[in-house]
Amino acid sequence: MGVDPSQIFDAIDGGISATHPKRASLTLLAAPATANEFNTLHARIFPLACWRVEDLRFDFDSSFVLPAIVQELTQLIRLINEHTIKNSPDGKTGDPLRPALSIFGHADPVGNDDYNKQLSGRRAQAIYGLLTRKTALWEGLFSSPFGGDKWGDPAIATMRATLGQTATGPTTPASRKQLFADYMEKICVDENEVPFTVDPSDFLGGGKDRGGKADFQGCSEFNPVLMFSRKEAEDFQRSEDKTARNTANKTNRRVLAFLFRPGIKIDPAIWPCPRVKEGTAACKKRFWSDANKRRQFQESRREFRKDGDTFACRFYTRLANNSPCERLLRDPLEVSVFVGLIDENLEDETLDVLDSAKKVTRSFKPKERNKDSGFRHFIIGPGALPNPVELRWRMEEFDIHVAGPCDPIKLRDALATIDLETGQTLIGVERKTDQPAPRVVVNDDLGNEDDQTFGPEANRTILT
Repeated sequence: MGVDPSQIFDAIDGGISATHPKRASLTLLAAPATANEFNTLHARIFPLACWRVEDLRFDFDSSFVLPAIVQELTQLIRLINEHTIKNSPDGKTGDPLRPALSIFGHADPVGNDDYNKQLSGRRAQAIYGLLTRKTALWEGLFSSPFGGDKWGDPAIATMRATLGQTATGPTTPASRKQLFADYMEKICVDENEVPFTVDPSDFLGGGKDRGGKADFQGCSEFNPVLMFSRKEAEDFQRSEDKTARNTANKTNRRVLAFLFRPGIKIDPAIWPCPRVKEGTAACKKRFWSDANKRRQFQESRREFRKDGDTFACRFYTRLANNSPCERLLRDPLEVSVFVGLIDENLEDETLDVLDSAKKVTRSFKPKERNKDSGFRHFIIGPGALPNPVELRWRMEEFDIHVAGPCDPIKLRDALATIDLETGQTLIGVERKTDQPAPRVVVNDDLGNEDDQTFGPEANRTILT
């Protein structure tokens, strides 16, 4: 039987039934078969891209979204636009097809499974409500505190301050609805500070389930990206002050959105993840057979990106296996900037990331500062950068061009392979003749003192 492989791919999308709105469902007959019995071919759904919100965008043990999340939200709308299909599959101009989103909240492996299931789900609900402008979901979180997750007056004060409001005192459901809406419009913006929304129909479940099934869910503490060693866990447990433990665990407290192929829709009834307000039983049905061992602190510290055995849920593992948000699949962008012999005590020194509008989107401190060599080292996950990106090193009276505007992945690849011709093209920009050349050294050939420690085999922390 001759079948277009792309048709198979679009029509059948997983052990979970998925459909494409532009194409009819396809059933493949595989021998032996009769008119009433046939085999079917299935391919798993998998994400095209991912988006991550770190724990610092929430207060500890809280689902209230802090205003600094605007940095991540500008990245999200960029991802959505990059994966939007503007034309229908037959090539005709039509309504654009946006990628399908699904949001997952995660807690750290401390405390009670059921409590963490609720808290991680509330964070996912807060992000979903923000993107879709469903203020009722925020009202539900505000009006129904859970454990330490009490929005209350601090959240109201933060929203008012962000909006420049001078009002004080108590609120009503009606006034909160307007406050929530105004705050959402203020922080959910693109790189030009233009508000954007994501329609519920653009989520994996299409907004069909009132409890958000397939659109947003909480994974409790079942899928940590980091598990302490047994000794670390015991030391943290003995200490009365849990600040160090909570700080070390912050990478586990996160919210992720996976972006799937445009047009995919999942029947919420067969989605394996339970609703936010439901318990953990449905989660545990999807556990690996060795989940108990995976969830234990073992002899050595483990990380999902290295060891691959920290997630208890096999369903989530298969989604996240090829995700750069959970597993570092590609080498980082390594930049060494030669700035000369400058006072090592200097604090105001950053590598600034500029987008296409010349707006600073992120700033990084040097990973290492070597007073004697005069080099500043930066190791950055290229997926964390806008495309195109421009890098500039800045301190007080200096503003030195480092690279770009260019594609950060292409820059990383050129430097990693020592493609000097391409690298120099990506590093350079047009300058006025009366301007001096930028003082830049990237993957230089002036000695290995700045490269050796940061080579491919080094144990590196990626700035993201």
